[in-house]
Amino acid sequence: MSPVATHRVLILTHLVPEVTHQALERALRVLAAHGAVVVVSASEEQKHREVLAGTAHHEMWPDDMVQQRVGDLSMCLVLGGDGTTLRALRATRSVVPVAAINLGRVGFLSTIPLESLERDLARVLADEALVHPLSALTISGADESWMGLEAFNDVCFSRLPQHAMCRLSYSINAVDLYDLRCDGLVAATPAGSSAYNLSAGGPLLGLGLGGYVVSYVAPHALHARAIVASETDVLEVRNTSVREHVALVIDGETRGTLAPGAAASLRLRPRAASLALLPRGGLYRNFRDRFV
Repeated sequence: MSPVATHRVLILTHLVPEVTHQALERALRVLAAHGAVVVVSASEEQKHREVLAGTAHHEMWPDDMVQQRVGDLSMCLVLGGDGTTLRALRATRSVVPVAAINLGRVGFLSTIPLESLERDLARVLADEALVHPLSALTISGADESWMGLEAFNDVCFSRLPQHAMCRLSYSINAVDLYDLRCDGLVAATPAGSSAYNLSAGGPLLGLGLGGYVVSYVAPHALHARAIVASETDVLEVRNTSVREHVALVIDGETRGTLAPGAAASLRLRPRAASLALLPRGGLYRNFRDRFV
């Protein structure tokens, strides 16, 4: 882990502009006081034109240029919830760290509470934050539309709303483990282990753990247990239902279905993105404050 350097800061906000206007004004004042150059995409400029009009040092980049020029940035500052943070992780990959101001319901990946925005953002800009490498789950299978898709939180195989339940089996490194009727199955990274996996009874994984967790959702069996796989393990999930298709949900977005008899493979890609967290304000503290 290393400290965050800040010079040119990309701003990424919640999809609903009204959610972030006031917090953005406060954040811009802190950034200006520390001499940071603010960078926004064209879509962000359109959302916050009036707020940004008063910012002396800011640059607008076309939307399709942001990923191309991410190497010119020092940090990405998020104003929103975990969904916005996940968008930022996908945009920046592991090139620059992401630091988040929590404006969402949970904000498990955030490091700056709204009530202490000025103080904690100043700490981030003063290089007090630590950068944590995050892993991602990559998925492959017969459906070419899946190729290249990655999940920074989780991949969920879920029964469709019109079906009572589905049947899913899985193996790790070609070793068959379970084949159960259930509502679904979730594979989660350490960063995503606090989401659907946790609500399904799976364990919380330490952020630096080199592995991922596999949990059934509402299995019709008393012997089903979550399994923590290592970062080199290959997971294969198969839809063993006779007729029912299964939804493939990646980081909360439905991206396709798994037909009866079809399978999908998942692998962990280490250091796929970077998350900036203040000391003593990491995921364990977020877990305690939000869930305990």
